[in-house]
Amino acid sequence: MIVESDQELLAILRLMFPDSKTNKLRKMLTEGRVEVNGKIVHKAKEPISKGSQVNILNRQKAEDKGESPIRKKKNFRIKILHEDDDIIVVNKQAGLLSVATDKMEPDTLHSRVLEYVQHSEKKGWAYIVHRLDRETSGILVMAKNDFTHRNLQRDFHDRRVKKTYFAITYGEPQKKNGQIDLPLGRNPKKRMLRRVCDQGRSALTRFRIIKSWQRFHLVHLMPHTGRTHQLRVHMKHVGMPIVQDLDYNGRSISRWVSRVQLH
Repeated sequence: MIVESDQELLAILRLMFPDSKTNKLRKMLTEGRVEVNGKIVHKAKEPISKGSQVNILNRQKAEDKGESPIRKKKNFRIKILHEDDDIIVVNKQAGLLSVATDKMEPDTLHSRVLEYVQHSEKKGWAYIVHRLDRETSGILVMAKNDFTHRNLQRDFHDRRVKKTYFAITYGEPQKKNGQIDLPLGRNPKKRMLRRVCDQGRSALTRFRIIKSWQRFHLVHLMPHTGRTHQLRVHMKHVGMPIVQDLDYNGRSISRWVSRVQLH
């Protein structure tokens, strides 16, 4: 294809393949299959001048040229669920901080995503939109530009984003579904933990028991607010502590699992 006007390479690929998703076009770039004026180009935002020749190589020819970059997903210890020009959605594992605290921990999910983004775009950035507790696994969304960052933050602040979790709890619940509307504040004896207190910030959690095995329960949790440790404290307070949440239970409930059963 001969480029008819100055534009970025990804925009040209969209013109060449209008029915293809952005992820598929990006994969062409990472596989070294996009050739501009005889040279392999990997960067999606590479500026391409009018009159340039853009060709797509088949996989075999790209492998023969040997110009594919190192595959990112194998090196950056992140599981990407979705990525486009504006956001990157990743799966956070339990035990990993979402973002560094005042102690400036070097290994966090944010630092891994940032390294991944800047591998292909040196000036790229990953903006924090929301966080998950270190002990919790789940999906985390990060913005790749300031415009998207501000809009996503507004959506979370205005509670237009519906959050859902699943937990395995232990106990004898009084009802199978309902809501927990109890304010939360810091625990004065253990400042890193939270507790129910009248002077705390408002916190609302809706819950529904999906399935039970004797005193164990699979619970669907829908927090309306996003307070630190909200789900863990609320479930403990109503007599259904989350399995292996040692911070709030004080003891191990099951010998079969080693992490907090919240995702």
